Amino acid sequence: MSLYIILNIIILGSTLIFSFDKRVSFYKVWPKMGLIYLTVSVFFIVWDMWATHQGHWSFNPRYTGVKIGNLPLGEILFFISVPYSCMFLWEIVNYFFPKTHNRKKSKSIVVTVIVMLLFAVAAIVFWQYEYTRTVCIVAIPLPLLLYFYYPYPLVDTRSIVYCGAITVAFVITNGILTGLPVVNYGEGHYLGLRVLTIPVEDFVYNFCLIGYSLLIRIK
Repeated sequence: MSLYIILNIIILGSTLIFSFDKRVSFYKVWPKMGLIYLTVSVFFIVWDMWATHQGHWSFNPRYTGVKIGNLPLGEILFFISVPYSCMFLWEIVNYFFPKTHNRKKSKSIVVTVIVMLLFAVAAIVFWQYEYTRTVCIVAIPLPLLLYFYYPYPLVDTRSIVYCGAITVAFVITNGILTGLPVVNYGEGHYLGLRVLTIPVEDFVYNFCLIGYSLLIRIK
């Protein structure tokens, strides 16, 4: 069994065993998870296949093993385990931080517009880097969509705690993938700027994967 598959089992297994906890009852959300898999996960798998074909990244066969098409099985499972664990974490945060809207909506919309503009500017300025450009374009509408369904994104206690927890989990998981490395990035397709071993574009990619999944969850 490849390291990538083992990592997926750890991510999914660590949350699946608590899905029946009565305080959260995450199993009741499984129909929404099915919808997330049929929409967000499928979109990201197709994007992943295209990006791999374009040379945005490649996979180290030492850690990946079996492939389906041009993607390792572990990469495909990643789009099952990660949305599941992140939506489970959202339920945990909701349980401990219910209705903690401690900021005005006006501040929230200002933050939303600023974040959208940053993505748009980055896409234009770094247009020659295909991975950078693509991930920023995909990210541009997300803050506004989140605002419509949850009018306090990025500013209230609940979303700040959630973003912090997700970021820590992301740095650990993606740090393993980029540190070994399991994933290699194609020169000329990304900026080359990294936080530890993680390309800065991956933080935006993670924001998109979790953000679009969250849209379906909270809709």
